[in-house]
Amino acid sequence: MSSENTYRRFLPWKNDVSTAPSEESGDDRSGRVYVDDPALRLAAETAIVTRRPLLIRGEPGTGKSSFAPFAARNLNWRYYEKSVTGRTEARDLLWSFDALERLRDAQAQRDVTPEKYVKPGVLWWAFNYADAEAFVAERARLRLAGPPVQIDFGSFAEANVGRNPDRAVVLIDEIDKADPGVPNDLLEVFGLNGFFVDELSRLVERKLPPALPNPRLEDRFGSLLIVITTNDERDLPPAFVRRCVVHTLREPVDPVAQARRLEQIASLHMRKLIDSTPSGSQTVAAVARKFCEVRERPRDPGRHRAGTAEFLDAVRACLHLNITPDSSVWKQVEENVITK
Repeated sequence: MSSENTYRRFLPWKNDVSTAPSEESGDDRSGRVYVDDPALRLAAETAIVTRRPLLIRGEPGTGKSSFAPFAARNLNWRYYEKSVTGRTEARDLLWSFDALERLRDAQAQRDVTPEKYVKPGVLWWAFNYADAEAFVAERARLRLAGPPVQIDFGSFAEANVGRNPDRAVVLIDEIDKADPGVPNDLLEVFGLNGFFVDELSRLVERKLPPALPNPRLEDRFGSLLIVITTNDERDLPPAFVRRCVVHTLREPVDPVAQARRLEQIASLHMRKLIDSTPSGSQTVAAVARKFCEVRERPRDPGRHRAGTAEFLDAVRACLHLNITPDSSVWKQVEENVITK
């Protein structure tokens, strides 16, 4: 019997096709669908039980970022994300301070209590939801000088309604864009399970969930999954990599297997459109084969390799505009959407 069948799996892998995102929504981070990947599932479960960040490597468009919201929905854990840029500092994941607004208030001789200008970051919400919730309520009270009218509970607040308040999935997307000091600074935060908010002289500590009478496996071993993605455009510090569970997303080598995987992805993302289009499945299969062929052609230096997003765009264009890869206008679709 293979190890895949014998190891103790706990991460569900269920696609919610009944409420799949509409054509207009694109990748809305709903986590509703994801193509089954047993190796990635095992890596995520390993990260949860070892309490290590999960570092996912792979070329753009291989599905690295989409996995985190999918795992959060399946686990029923809260979800947060932060996209990294060249200007991102480690502190941006912990909290932000609006110095410009404070300066304007000071010039207008208004109250400049520091709490009015601090906003919890994704790791504050993930480490201690109750503390972040109480803080933003107090912040709203101070800013409005009265009972709060509307409280900002951060991104994905609506999606997190009904999810476990004591457990969370955090996506730190494309960390290789950041200065090398950022991963090292985050190591200290992960290791200490807390951080100090300078402007408030306040310690934010990770709150561990209460013991459950009959906990599930994932509830016994972990309450936080930090998913970090990298396109490997810049080497990450060795100390950081050593402290992560590392998984590399690779597409099938065989072109036929590649095309089949792309067909499966298209089916999950746009089943209604495919079914409502004459010869929809045949068109998707033809686009998948042609896409794999085009993608493997020699590329100019610096031109990116087309990924899943480009494939889905090509499928949408063909289905909506009644285009097939053997039509006279396919070449323009190819240039507009795939090779660019």
